[in-house]
Amino acid sequence: MGWGSMQAGTPDQMATLAIEAAQSAGARVVVLGGWAGLSAEALPTDELRSFAAESAFFCQGDVPHEWLFPQCSAAVIHGGAGTCAAVLKSAIPLIVTPVLGNDQFYWAGRVNALGLGKGFRKQLRRINAAELSAAIIMVTTSALVQSKVNEMAATLRQEDGVEVATGIITALAKKNTQRPHT
Repeated sequence: MGWGSMQAGTPDQMATLAIEAAQSAGARVVVLGGWAGLSAEALPTDELRSFAAESAFFCQGDVPHEWLFPQCSAAVIHGGAGTCAAVLKSAIPLIVTPVLGNDQFYWAGRVNALGLGKGFRKQLRRINAAELSAAIIMVTTSALVQSKVNEMAATLRQEDGVEVATGIITALAKKNTQRPHT
């Protein structure tokens, strides 16, 4: 779980949500501290700190997604386009918990429409641990979700994103230079 540069509430609220959801789902969890500085020290109860000591790893600093995600059974993220792509290339389901009202809700909707995991239709600060836990259980136990994720990963791995983007930009540039300027 990680929200990168996004913050929704206080660090102790975000860390508590992550650990309560993982505990309820019976899942081990890697929590990326991000800009919020999430840490086990922020947890409010001995019970949560005890669970975190046994079943969670709080990581401060940068961790390469290409290395981390393939070792996970799912990813809980804010839903930026780049992070969604990195998760899907790793062939794991994703749970999008939007923080801002920008493209994060769009990607949450696409995740739902394509059956690639769970995209919440409300902001992270309005998601409770029970809802997040249910999403973790759903995406990690659904054979259909995993099948769709595997198909998407294969498609993404075949695509050369830089080449596609270069082609689009080149075509737009040619189109703009062919129009008469007034």
